[in-house]
Amino acid sequence: MNIDDKLLDYLSSLSRLKLNDEEKKVITPQLKDIVEYIEKLGEIDADNVEAMDHILDIKNVYRDDVAHDSYKREDIVKNAPKTDGEFFEVPKIL
Repeated sequence: MNIDDKLLDYLSSLSRLKLNDEEKKVITPQLKDIVEYIEKLGEIDADNVEAMDHILDIKNVYRDDVAHDSYKREDIVKNAPKTDGEFFEVPKIL
């Protein structure tokens, strides 16, 4: 793929970047290298390769979802700076 000024201007407008001539001179060969690398990846025969989401064979370990006793409401609200006895009281923010 040929990276010319027209394509670079188009890509910079899509990414909302304003590039000066010096920056374009630096970015153009870098972009060419990236595109060449991606084209090389396209040449790889991956038909018999199984798709994977991680390179290591890692499985999530979940704990059982078991209900258990929680803290008592009275113990929780007693630490609040202001309550109505049952709920926290906070200042209005509207």
